[in-house]
This record gives sequence, structure tokens and C-alpha cells, in this order.
Amino acid sequence: NDRRLAVTADGNSKRCYLSPYWGAASIVSEAVCNLVSSAAEPLAVVDHLQFGDPSNPEVYWTFKEAVRGIADYLRALNLPCVGGKVSFYNEDSTTSTAIKPSPVIAAIGLLEKETPKITPGLKDEGNDLIIVGETGPEMGGSEYYEHVHKTVEGPVSQVQLSSERKFMKSVLKLIRSGQVESAHDISKGGLAVTLAEMAIQGQKGFSVDLETIPTVSKRRIPDVMLFSEPPSRFILEARPKNTRRILEKLKMSKYPAA
Repeated sequence: NDRRLAVTADGNSKRCYLSPYWGAASIVSEAVCNLVSSAAEPLAVVDHLQFGDPSNPEVYWTFKEAVRGIADYLRALNLPCVGGKVSFYNEDSTTSTAIKPSPVIAAIGLLEKETPKITPGLKDEGNDLIIVGETGPEMGGSEYYEHVHKTVEGPVSQVQLSSERKFMKSVLKLIRSGQVESAHDISKGGLAVTLAEMAIQGQKGFSVDLETIPTVSKRRIPDVMLFSEPPSRFILEARPKNTRRILEKLKMSKYPAA
């Protein structure tokens, strides 16, 4: 019937190790962002929960908190979890060291017949790049901390559960409007990695001004702007003639964008 499906799977054991509740919630958020950035309406998820020995009180607590984070996010978006699997006793047999809490979320979304096909690769030279969402110093569990500073630490950013559903619906409507040429959610690795992925897939270069990024920070530290990993952010590519209209719609909805 010319409808299409979008499918994604996401996980982030570093974030869940630092905060099983917010780490798990952010994994579901990333899965939803993946679907929305491809113009798909999220329909449902399944989970795969991988933890150590549940008789260890600390392991069981991380499991309980991860389930609570997933459930609270799904309630906020009114999405069902239609199935899943739990895998316990994932640990080193010699030292009894458990793996990091490792929930994985697979999500499915629906694209209607008239929905434009949106992919992450940059499309045309001369188009504008629009960043949607606020960037702050939220580096806890980031790729940058692990691979550059060789550490897994820091507070994990919190998803705004009260406003997430409305925000996702607004961005989805915008991406489906025909005014967006390509779209990509900003997740692991932050803005720099997202832009690099869009450039590689589209075989196009880009130039951005970090001074224009909406931020709650008092100082625009370049590594924070480039590699911070707050949830629920997007990059949209648009033709210059559509850019003002997109920014006006986002401003009317009170969503930070530039």
C-alpha cells in the first residue's frame, strides 16, 4: 500500500553505567529521534536488557532503575513496549565483574505514502544547516570523555519528559512539511560527529559558526559545543528560501534553533 517502515536500534552502556535511570531514558529518546529524523511516526519499541547477576544488590538496582527510566519515557510519549528480553549473569566468570548496564531499544515507525523520503546525507551546496535544540555542558558518558580524556564519568543529561512528546511531534511535522532536504538527530559524539556523518553520506562539505548555537552555557567552550551530548537535538538541511519559515515555526513553538 506504498507505506514504509523505519526501524532503529540504540544502546549506550556508558550512560547507563553512570545513571541507569536517565541513561535508559536517553536510549529510548535517541531511538525516537532516529525515527523522527527519517520522517517516521514512532509506533512501538521492544527492549533487550543485559545485566550482571541480579542477586547482587547493586546490579539489581541498576536493572530496576533502567526499567523505570524506559517506562517513564514511554509513558511520556504514549508509546507501547510490545516485547523484549532480559539477559542476566553477564559477567566475568573469574572476577565476577558484571558488564555495564546495557539496555538496548529497538523501535519501529511508520511513513505514509505521501511522506517525503528524508535521509541524513547532505543534499545540495548552498543549503542552510539548522540546529534544533539547546546545547549545554552535558558531557557525562560522552564519546569525547572516553576517547579523548580516557574516562567514563560526569552527570548524565536528563530528558525533559514533560515536553518531549510535543517537541517530537513538532519536529516530525516540520520534517514532513516538504521544506527539509535532509535531517539527522544529534546523539553519540555530539554535533561534530553528526555533521561529519551527514557530510560523508552526502559527499558534501559544510561550514558552521559555533557562536550561533543555542546554549544555556555562559561560555561557548569549543569542545562542549562540538562534542556535548544533550538529548533531543537535530540538524536540518533546508534551501535558503525555506530557512526563515522553518525558524519562525520553531520560534513560535518556543524551541531553540539557529
